[in-house]
Amino acid sequence: EQTVKPAPGSVEVRVFGSATAVATAPVAADGTYTVEGLKSGSYLVTYKDAAATPVWFGVPVSVTVGEGNVSNVGALAFKAIPVGSILLITTWTNTEYDVDSISMVDSGSSVTQVYWDNPKITGANAVALERDIKAAATTPGSYPAETTLVESLAAGTELRFYVQLQNLTGSITGLDTGINSKMPAGVTVYAMYMDPDTGAEHYGTWFAPLNTDEGQVAMVSMVGNDDGSLS
Repeated sequence: EQTVKPAPGSVEVRVFGSATAVATAPVAADGTYTVEGLKSGSYLVTYKDAAATPVWFGVPVSVTVGEGNVSNVGALAFKAIPVGSILLITTWTNTEYDVDSISMVDSGSSVTQVYWDNPKITGANAVALERDIKAAATTPGSYPAETTLVESLAAGTELRFYVQLQNLTGSITGLDTGINSKMPAGVTVYAMYMDPDTGAEHYGTWFAPLNTDEGQVAMVSMVGNDDGSLS
């Protein structure tokens, strides 16, 4: 499960669309790193496991930097998941908020909710909230991340994935109205797929919208296929 820290490895920095790294840096045992000498611009930062047979896999995180050294921009890593499954990773930047990951599993005849109070369902529809961040853990300077593992969905079953603000005040998407403004949570959702041949693949990254003052936002949906795959 996604509840422990990865072993020391490295981070790779590359430009979007290029397979060649422009810089690398080691990751210390406490998870910190510094990439030196980057030119200003936008990059993808990806964690790399140092093991010959990787146990941990990196998630490409997009960052925009000024010229110079870059430290600890929030590289993400996840422990190997079953082949054919999808891992949804929810992160947010506003640590004053407690953001929750919610999956609505709709078979057509019934809907089951997977969330903090019902974190796992099994059988033909196998979905688990593996990592649930509590409000006390979202301290200033932290980089909270929740994970939801989708191992299987029965043919025709749809999973709709939402992020929801647990706090009674605030807003996922924020509201820019001057003195009465609400700051957004800064939510990003990543989807990683474990391919049987190529290993971990980045399916996509989704950002919550801004200035719509919503407490719950639908981010991703997927459906189970006849051959057992997910799309």
